[in-house]
Amino acid sequence: MYKCNACLMQSTYKNNVIRHLKRVHGIEEYKESASSYEQKSETSLPKEKSSLIFCKSCNLEIATEKFSSHHRSLSHKQNSSVEIEPGV
Repeated sequence: MYKCNACLMQSTYKNNVIRHLKRVHGIEEYKESASSYEQKSETSLPKEKSSLIFCKSCNLEIATEKFSSHHRSLSHKQNSSVEIEPGV
């Protein structure tokens, strides 16, 4: 997983993290470090439940409340009233 060095956002695609850094944090250059990429493993510690946000329709974990409406409009066009539930 590629990780944002400024927050908890992570993605399997490096370009998603680069785009996130530009849009959310205003950082133009992605500096890859040893901690920027981490393989998922069974021993990884889970995130705190209070900071997790899940889509009620597909149970996708969403990084921020701001992204929830974007996710709904792209993934659930037929049911745009689906709510995102924090900390499931």
